Amino acid sequence: MRSIAANLDLLGLKACRIPAIDARIVTDPQLNERVSLDGFFRGIEFDRGAGACVLSHLRALDTFLSSSDAPAALILEDDAQLAVDLPMFIESTDWWPAGATLVKIESWGKKGRLLGRVCTEPYRGRELRRIAVFVAGACGYIISRDSAGYLLDRCRRVTFPVDHVLFDVRNSRIARDLRPLQVLPGLVRQPNKEIDSDLDEFRSGRGLRRALRRVPKNIKTIPHKIVSAGKFVVGDIERCEMVFRSKI
Repeated sequence: MRSIAANLDLLGLKACRIPAIDARIVTDPQLNERVSLDGFFRGIEFDRGAGACVLSHLRALDTFLSSSDAPAALILEDDAQLAVDLPMFIESTDWWPAGATLVKIESWGKKGRLLGRVCTEPYRGRELRRIAVFVAGACGYIISRDSAGYLLDRCRRVTFPVDHVLFDVRNSRIARDLRPLQVLPGLVRQPNKEIDSDLDEFRSGRGLRRALRRVPKNIKTIPHKIVSAGKFVVGDIERCEMVFRSKI
């Protein structure tokens, strides 16, 4: 909290802190209203900690809708590191292409991810591309009022983590409906090697059982993989490096 508070102060941004749902004390009925810890998707580390994380993001969206008339909200997790030009991107949503409602501004590592062609003219040196498969992380994104309401309405008995809900178009009907965009270079990053996650204590080990749980998910995504391969061949999607740029 001290780290992100200093980062926000440096950029002149005022944020509303939303207390997270504590996985140690949340009750099963509270969890079960929104998420389900049963099922094979637990193979991608959907456990009690990840379930509480889903509830925390939904709480933030509910707070946004009930306390502000802004057209969109910037949602940040508490270990986010912010680019110095972030304030320029939250003045309005005029730089979004028509119909856009969810923009992921986080860059997760440097591994290449499959993204669509550039959607609109670059804005202040950054471009927007459609997420074609999945980009991990929910540390920073901007979401419209309509999409926030849609998420609150549709997130019932969710069986996978919040970043998959929002940005995994292979497995999440919500992500396919919202058609999220990715900012490149990223405006936010999560320093995974610098700050330990308190979700680690809930995560199960990697083993045969976890691998077997992934089998139904991998089978289910075969049609999407075939379509994506075709789009990659014709140039509709391409592999992009997930870089983060802090300075203008």
